[in-house]
Amino acid sequence: MGKFWVGGTLLSRDSLWVVDSAGTQRVNSGVTYDAAKALDGDTGTFWNPQDTEFRHNNWYITLDLTAPHTLTHIAVNNYGDTTHDIAAFTLQKSQVGSPYNWEDVVSVKNVQGGTDQRQVFGGFQGTARYWKFVITRTHSGYQPYLTELNLGTSPDLPHLSGVNVALTRKAYQTSTSGAAAASYAVDGDTNTRLLDSAFRHQSCTHTHKGEADPSWWVDLGFPFMIERVVIFNRQDCCSERLNPFNIHIGDSSQVSANPKCGANYRINGNQPSISVWCQGMRGRFVGVRLPGLFRTLSLCEVQVFVRSTATPGDSAVNSTCVDNTSITTSTDKSSNEATTPFVKTELAQKESINDVAAPKSSIQKGCRQYDAVN
Repeated sequence: MGKFWVGGTLLSRDSLWVVDSAGTQRVNSGVTYDAAKALDGDTGTFWNPQDTEFRHNNWYITLDLTAPHTLTHIAVNNYGDTTHDIAAFTLQKSQVGSPYNWEDVVSVKNVQGGTDQRQVFGGFQGTARYWKFVITRTHSGYQPYLTELNLGTSPDLPHLSGVNVALTRKAYQTSTSGAAAASYAVDGDTNTRLLDSAFRHQSCTHTHKGEADPSWWVDLGFPFMIERVVIFNRQDCCSERLNPFNIHIGDSSQVSANPKCGANYRINGNQPSISVWCQGMRGRFVGVRLPGLFRTLSLCEVQVFVRSTATPGDSAVNSTCVDNTSITTSTDKSSNEATTPFVKTELAQKESINDVAAPKSSIQKGCRQYDAVN
């Protein structure tokens, strides 16, 4: 059984997967720092391919997984000294054993240096038994010290049907008025009053009044194909403030940089929620933005539901898209322990949801204080 993190499952590693690697392996005090050290689950050891030229830029590990696996994620732990930290890599696959026929699956050019925390990269899909991890650049040009290498599969999407993948995820907003934090839109409480009188706690988000283009966004931790976004609007006051609003979906943490799901949307003042269909737009970040000057954004809950079945090509993006967006640090950055799994939540009552479908032509696939604030 592999390890689970938000976004998928890490394969249980086996040092016997390593069938070849670059360089001469360092030996110190009887310890060999070979490529198998990157698959031993011990962040205190590392692979050190010596006797390679400065800026060799072709340090590789060849893996035989013993059976075909479909991979959608790869995770690396750098040594953390910058000098020997990976800056860029390419993942290749081969359908046949030696002599291999290598095909590029994904190239990543934005691996962070100076940290030993796990960095997870997704946005690709490939199936093969034989894989080659090629380090194409380090931050200094010297040989890499690779602490850990993990391979991952995507979540079982059919089992995510009816699951709100935004629940309890990290949320942000352009400003916060009083105690009305961004997290209140992903806490599972769909009460549409700023203060939940039943439980005496804050229930909705709130930005400062009169901002230009105020925004709220949630980091799903993984690029999903978004089927629909449900927004619960405030009903105790000022419900008209939400109109008009935009939904942005993509891999940038800057809301306006991501493609829009449709155009401008509006909700009736007495309508507690609206469901916007986004036709499988792909993205890690889902944002709500109020275009224009002197706007105030308040959200009581935002739910995000993913497409339950993938269609051919939906999971794959080209390397340029990944280069722009791929660095997605896992929730648990420093260990192999499982992170919080998805939690099911009941859908809002059908009669309380106003369904709106984004025109397909507009879809761009991307790559506790109790302050009353009116």
